[in-house]
Amino acid sequence: MRSIYLLIVCFSCMLTASAQTDKWVGTWSMEYKPWPTTGGIRMELHIGNPAYNALYPAQIKVIYPPFSGVYEVLLAKKNDNQLGIGRNKFPVSEAPFHLGAWMLYLNGTLTYETKKTPELSVQRMWINSNELYMQGLYSDDEMYAYMKDLLRELLSRKDIALKKMNNTPWQHSDIHRMLHPEGDSIYFGIYDKVDVYDSIVPLSIRDEDAIDKDTVTLLYNGKPLLNKEYITETGKQFQLQLDSGVNIVTLFADNYGRLPPNTGAFRVASSTGRYIYDFTDRANRYATFLVAQLNHIPRKTVKDSVVSKTTLNTVKTGQPQGGNIPAQSRQTAVNTTNTPAAVIQSPSDRSSQPDNTEDNDESEQQHTAIARLRNKAALQAAIDTVKPVLLRAIDDRRIKERRNSLLEKKFVVEEDIILLELWDDAAEDGDSISIRLNGQEVVTGFPVKKKRQHIKVTLQEGENRLIMVADNLGAIAPNTAVLRIVAGALRKSLSIKTNMKQNNMLLIVYEPKPAPTGKKKRSGKN
Repeated sequence: MRSIYLLIVCFSCMLTASAQTDKWVGTWSMEYKPWPTTGGIRMELHIGNPAYNALYPAQIKVIYPPFSGVYEVLLAKKNDNQLGIGRNKFPVSEAPFHLGAWMLYLNGTLTYETKKTPELSVQRMWINSNELYMQGLYSDDEMYAYMKDLLRELLSRKDIALKKMNNTPWQHSDIHRMLHPEGDSIYFGIYDKVDVYDSIVPLSIRDEDAIDKDTVTLLYNGKPLLNKEYITETGKQFQLQLDSGVNIVTLFADNYGRLPPNTGAFRVASSTGRYIYDFTDRANRYATFLVAQLNHIPRKTVKDSVVSKTTLNTVKTGQPQGGNIPAQSRQTAVNTTNTPAAVIQSPSDRSSQPDNTEDNDESEQQHTAIARLRNKAALQAAIDTVKPVLLRAIDDRRIKERRNSLLEKKFVVEEDIILLELWDDAAEDGDSISIRLNGQEVVTGFPVKKKRQHIKVTLQEGENRLIMVADNLGAIAPNTAVLRIVAGALRKSLSIKTNMKQNNMLLIVYEPKPAPTGKKKRSGKN
């Protein structure tokens, strides 16, 4: 009996120890006294259990009566002894004044120090900005200016070393939205999850701005791909072997280089789209890290509404599917049933259509019927080889944060399906843009090349807002391209010129052709 009791005790101890193996989780605290005879400023850090063994939700408390502030922040594991501190310290509550942008001074890392009582010390990435240093000092009630000055000194200059008080993980209802940002407006450094069907995806990383000795650390599922390495305009390439489910790619800014802030960025290309994760985005400026979520799921069949109509028409005419369907229609069906959403094809990428020597008059009539069903003239059949993009709603902060410059008043079309042709008419310098239609994603991180690339989209009746957003400035600023819109017999070419402060917007009005009235012709004489 005694041996069984000892076994139970040992097993309980093992469970307790395993629950405490994560050295970061728990409550950490310190007190800073500006003057020996006055009350101190108390700072607490509450760290919750991690997601993916890498992302830690946390809460910061700053208490200096009568001031009290509570902030939510995300921490990201950089290595065994460091956590990156997220840029956004979201204020849950602050009274009787606000610290505002001064919380940016805590950007940097937390370093674990093994002592009798473990400590976390803050290593700041110093932001040398007098405008930031003076911001808000005399706003609100000036009677708090001296108290603000002491709090600012602690956040920006004084040593911060937090001692561990307990191992109790921070728990709060907000943790879910911090770790799963999809559909939430508050950005903690984690980009929305994207679905990826490929098992291997290419990742490229480079400096998006001047080459000023920026260094970065890049982790993939916790494993380092780069460790405090310089990045250049040519960058580096990796092939990521994705695990099933969510894969985490974390980019850390080790410094701000000679020209702050850090301007590193990486791109991921997949069959579902091209995605860019960039420190030069306004929400990431002076950030310590940013996180991409690549959700690898089994490949799904994507149905094209146009092909569905074609197939339906074929069945109704009594022809076997795939038998006497014209070669062009067959090729379109093959492309759409085996390709995931958001496939963009350039003219050279499209496979040439095979000659069908067995086509007869009946198949020609069928081809004409299919063209009529699509509301297209037969001479435009080549356009139908470009697969329509499957749009999805997206909350692109850049549309709200940047000025949307109207290219012209409006462009009226009578076709619901239009073709966008995009190319660089100057030097191909690495420009990349994103296109949004009525708040939906058309393409993201789309490279602008010398050769024309085609994208087919469907308009809604009435006004449609087509917005072009610069992902970068390329090697030669600004981001430039030529956009040509093909809508039936109409052609419209526009020059796009975007930058990190201005988007381009075009208003396209779709007005369907009026139905025929059915009036009878009058014969000449009665």
